[in-house]
Amino acid sequence: MIFKNYYKILKVKKDATQTEIKKSYRKLAMLHHPDRNPDNEEVAEEKFKEITEAYDVLGDEKKRSEYDNLFGQRHQRTTYSRTNTSSNMYTGTSKNPFHGSGSNYKTDDSVEDVWADIKKGFNKSQFSDFFKNFFDKNKSKSEPKIFQGKDIMGKITIDLKEAYFGSTRILKVNDEKLRLKIKPGTENDQILKVSGKGEPSSYTYGKHGDLFVRIVVKKHKNFKRKENDLYTEITVDIYTIMLGKKVKINTLKGDVNVSIPKGTPLGKTLRMKGLGMPFYNNPTKTGDLFLKINYSIPKTLNSKELSLLKELYKMNKSKK
Repeated sequence: MIFKNYYKILKVKKDATQTEIKKSYRKLAMLHHPDRNPDNEEVAEEKFKEITEAYDVLGDEKKRSEYDNLFGQRHQRTTYSRTNTSSNMYTGTSKNPFHGSGSNYKTDDSVEDVWADIKKGFNKSQFSDFFKNFFDKNKSKSEPKIFQGKDIMGKITIDLKEAYFGSTRILKVNDEKLRLKIKPGTENDQILKVSGKGEPSSYTYGKHGDLFVRIVVKKHKNFKRKENDLYTEITVDIYTIMLGKKVKINTLKGDVNVSIPKGTPLGKTLRMKGLGMPFYNNPTKTGDLFLKINYSIPKTLNSKELSLLKELYKMNKSKK
């Protein structure tokens, strides 16, 4: 989208008074009005629309102030999107919008007659894309970021359990309290975007910037997370391994009983389906919990335990 130099279009200096701007506009509008140029109607129409667009901005002190602010940035960035870059930036029909209104001006028509018709019949929807993006209240959602306020960046910290069940935080941004919803399955360093809650624009019709919040999930002392799966480990005694039994373990979902098969090798990992993290965009689906089995050997045994252990050793040796 090409920057429009409205001062150049109206043939006035940047410090021109409102009276000078109005006078120049009316002179140019009379000169280029399509009904005064029947032999070159299409070119005159485009020129007339360009002149009228320029005056719509420079003739309004508030719009002019905003335009001057942007005008100072034109050396840094003269195009604002990858849209149409041709010299003809108008989207209206090529048909003369003034025909059919009974207005066929002669050379002796007064300026006020032309001006009255302009105010009555001109449609701003035929203005350039530059005008629509900068001044049109109803401009599309694809407005360039240059017209928006600054984005705000922030960070909040949650624990793994909050990431599992979801949570909320109350944030104060620009003197406004915002309730930020953290969905189940949120990952570490995930960025949440809250549209329109950044800094206000310096332009009347510009939108607020956006709020971006980085979620930091603290490490858990018992669980390690890999995507949607969780990893943990437990230590049981040698008797549990030899005999096999159910043991109670803690998960993020709550306590559950898990069966330890007898003779489970040291370091064996059991897979517990559905006890991992919920999927961020589908909380009904969950990852798995992987449980590594460790076991401990008694450091001291009483006389009875030693006697039984020796008997067990003899019995086991006799089988070979």
